[in-house]
Amino acid sequence: MDYTWLVESKPDKILMETSSETQIKPIGLAHQVRDWIQNQILSTALRPGDRIVEQKIAKHLGVGQNAVREALIQLAHLGFVQRIPNKGTYVTRIGLLEAKKIFEVRGVLETLAVNLIAKRRRSERLELSSIETLARGMLEAATAGDLPTYHKYDIQYHRALWKLADNEFLSQHLEQLVIPLFASFLVISIGRVTSGQMFIEGAKGHLDVVEALKNGSGEQAAEALQRLLDLTFEQRRLVLSKDGGPAST
Repeated sequence: MDYTWLVESKPDKILMETSSETQIKPIGLAHQVRDWIQNQILSTALRPGDRIVEQKIAKHLGVGQNAVREALIQLAHLGFVQRIPNKGTYVTRIGLLEAKKIFEVRGVLETLAVNLIAKRRRSERLELSSIETLARGMLEAATAGDLPTYHKYDIQYHRALWKLADNEFLSQHLEQLVIPLFASFLVISIGRVTSGQMFIEGAKGHLDVVEALKNGSGEQAAEALQRLLDLTFEQRRLVLSKDGGPAST
């Protein structure tokens, strides 16, 4: 379906022609609205940094603002948008310099997570099947060139990893810090990544962390994690350098 986008200034980009064809059925509204907005982001109709105005989305789709608000909360949980108090909701935009700083902190926090997991495994029976299954799902998605599914499993893998560390304060900080990175990278990768090889390598790196944890070595797991993070940052650097927009912001 074609949409006519009437672009004004950057902060209020969403002004669209309304037609009866765009009305959403009143079943699972928030979920449907979420999927619609996410598709707009993935199709680059909405780009990183664009402001999403609840009232205009609600009017365009013929739904209440509560449904749009719930949809945006869900998208924030997935990292696709960032809700900034007293300013509004924006499509996630993370540049190379900001990503580098996040990765520096992420490395410290996730290293702590894998060390806590290794420590738990020395004193209790702790299953790693959940993160192994997700890593294998990432590998399958990467091999098939399915970036959205890879992204979904990637988020689930890391959230499961943080949960295994059994420290809710650590998980909260990682959630806030890392999740926007995933969505931001997915959005800028669409149309720029022509080979799935980088994602295949990333999936294998996730499996390496699992294998190191299975062997009971926190040190080996931390080393595997650092290799994974180095690889992941390099992948983002390469894609961001092609973007030409937020790379230096």
